[in-house]
Amino acid sequence: MSKPSSTLSCFRPPAPRIEPAMASGSALATAGAAASATRVPEEVLTSGFHELLAAAPGHETVTTAFVLDMAQKAAAGQSLCCCSLAGEVLEHGQLYGHGLAGLGIAPNRLLMVTSPKEKELLWTLEEAAASGAFGAIIGALSAKERIYGFAASRRLKLRAASSGTPLLLIRHWSAEGATAAHGRWRVSARPSRPQGERAGFELLGPARLQLQLERMGGVPPQHWEMAFDAARGFHMAPVVENGPDRETGERRHRAA
Repeated sequence: MSKPSSTLSCFRPPAPRIEPAMASGSALATAGAAASATRVPEEVLTSGFHELLAAAPGHETVTTAFVLDMAQKAAAGQSLCCCSLAGEVLEHGQLYGHGLAGLGIAPNRLLMVTSPKEKELLWTLEEAAASGAFGAIIGALSAKERIYGFAASRRLKLRAASSGTPLLLIRHWSAEGATAAHGRWRVSARPSRPQGERAGFELLGPARLQLQLERMGGVPPQHWEMAFDAARGFHMAPVVENGPDRETGERRHRAA
């Protein structure tokens, strides 16, 4: 069996990262305020340590897809590390290679780690962040968080800041409590908007979601509507289409 250091070395980038890391909460809050003004939340999510939760049961899949897309943007072609608990595979399934390719993630640049318990999962995230071998790291906790809290989140935050590696942690939709993460976000699926007609039927447009900033120091809660396409991944929906037409969307969905 190869040594852990040699295993991680094959994922190390050929040159050190030159992007300045957001090591302090004040720096990230400043960036968050700037992103708020320019309506580009991706600039915040691709730096630092963030928690992302589904807004309600049934929105876990779109949350995972959004986190994967943000992670691959943050990695900028470098390798990703995705850590999850063994028991969660039975409930939410496993990542699928063709689905990853649709998000622009080459399966051979993704290291997937399955941990038997939460303690081992958090240790793996800390070591992955400290190694500097990955462009971004993803973790996924279960509904029963026995160890994760302010102390554990602070360790993750410090490890991610020291290496300049973005860390995105998926938590259960019902998770609560104060943590040291730079930000906490909620993700929910939104109905696709029609995109023309063919043979008398409306064509479905790009997949959409609503991203809500729930907590970040110095930045007020707010939300954005985002759309997906193969070229840009998830991005801000066009302003002309970003209106409060939830009722219209829900009626179209029910009629279908």
